[in-house]
Amino acid sequence: VARTAWDVGIEQTSKEKAQAFRERYRVAIEADPVHCLGSYVFLWAQKQERTPTWYGMFLENGNPTETVDAMQYIWTGAWPDNRCPALDSFLLDGKTAYDDVTLKAGENYPATVYVTDHENDPVTYRWEILPESTDLGMGGDYESRPETLLAAENDQSEMEGPPFAVADSEIHHYYESAFSINLLHSEDIVDERPRWRQAGLSALVESVFRLDR
Repeated sequence: VARTAWDVGIEQTSKEKAQAFRERYRVAIEADPVHCLGSYVFLWAQKQERTPTWYGMFLENGNPTETVDAMQYIWTGAWPDNRCPALDSFLLDGKTAYDDVTLKAGENYPATVYVTDHENDPVTYRWEILPESTDLGMGGDYESRPETLLAAENDQSEMEGPPFAVADSEIHHYYESAFSINLLHSEDIVDERPRWRQAGLSALVESVFRLDR
């Protein structure tokens, strides 16, 4: 597995994983029908191990990934009627994960994803930035999922909401008994939405926290 300059493994895209499943089956199982009676896959479920998507074949919301489609094709010779979108690649600041992407806090960077839907259905995107996992088990041991928490703080007397204020102190009040709370970034974003200024807000401070067990 390729690794970043800070020694973290680089996860394959779902398309790369599906291609690997088909190739491994062709080389290791299909090529030897005398000794190979069949196959099973790991993991026909979803779990956090290194990342929320590294080993599992489903997303946290239950949606299948391309590896599920690949296994149906391998076992039946036919693709599903409605196949998963194919994630070809994605870029952050014009770079791939193999380019050791580093960014400066508070700056804006373009993110681009290249996806193909086989039936030309609409595709829904969800962007999520997680810290590198520090809870690393062995042999399938339970690992906790890295968490991020977004808080926004403003003077509720200026505008009742939404957005509704969640002060940093509330984050600590509700979570510090169970988590180590780390502030990753804090920024006044009131000027990003003109309507907030027009509604009377003088400031809207958005903070991103990482919660570690």
